[in-house]
Amino acid sequence: VNELDFGSDDNELSRTFNILNNGGAKLHYQITKSVDWISNISSTEGDIEGGGTLVVVVTIDRAKLPVGDNSTTLVVSTNNGNKQLAVKAKKLPSELHVTDADGKDINEIDFGNSDDVLSRTFNIQNKGGNKLHYQINKSVDWISNMSSTEGDVAAGESVVIVVTIDRAKLPVGDN
Repeated sequence: VNELDFGSDDNELSRTFNILNNGGAKLHYQITKSVDWISNISSTEGDIEGGGTLVVVVTIDRAKLPVGDNSTTLVVSTNNGNKQLAVKAKKLPSELHVTDADGKDINEIDFGNSDDVLSRTFNIQNKGGNKLHYQINKSVDWISNMSSTEGDVAAGESVVIVVTIDRAKLPVGDN
């Protein structure tokens, strides 16, 4: 194995590789890493008896990955030479879309001028490949309620937000 590729799937957190001692003498090894997104290496130093094999588990913390392609090198140092092992992981960006019920992108919600219309809905969609965190701040007092003002939307998912207004607090004119 020359490479551990974790890809972009958020559920792919662990990969394994083997250190083989094909000789008859004890092999001393040490594994070093240089990035904090590799959160655990099951064994970083020790000895392998002649003819033995050690299975090493490498675990990553995707929350610490920057968006994009990431790569680093694990160095396996032994008393019989060194080997470099490439480690790759990709973090896809989230992609915010605010849409109407038909899935069309919008930048405003029109309540019209009918006193019967007190609520409207819109969707927060994540068309990206990573979790999206949203926070909605209301800037006017005539918005009386929102069904959600903060949360997370998984990749490829959406959440419906219901906005309710209080027409008695609306100033005269377009708002």
